[in-house]
Amino acid sequence: MRNAVRHLPLRARVGALAALGVGLAILATAIAAYATVSVQLTKSVDENLRARAYDAVPGVLTDPTELQEIPGEAFGASYLRVALLRSDNVAVSPRGESTIPPLGDAELDAPRGNTPQTFRTASLDDQTYRVVAVPVTQD
Repeated sequence: MRNAVRHLPLRARVGALAALGVGLAILATAIAAYATVSVQLTKSVDENLRARAYDAVPGVLTDPTELQEIPGEAFGASYLRVALLRSDNVAVSPRGESTIPPLGDAELDAPRGNTPQTFRTASLDDQTYRVVAVPVTQD
């Protein structure tokens, strides 16, 4: 291989080196663009989820009795999984226990007011979810 490169004319070697440089520049640009778009999409999803969660706080979604009376189809149409975490750490969902989003320690801390809000990616039954938790204060 080394001898084959040595026997190439200088013009061919410079051309190959330039092509390699251009290829690496394109690769670096593509990786940077992917990372930027990925971060911005995640940020946009998080902001949308946070706004929806805080908009739901003063509504019927914070009353366990009313939450269970909401037809499950209302949430199914928007691909949402909603749960209200009671003070005894029992989650209530309008479509039953099987539709409770994946809850972890981060979600247990937010309702207690230890953190203002939490975001994380969680998996459940081979599905990936973006989970947000916000505290609900009772007046």
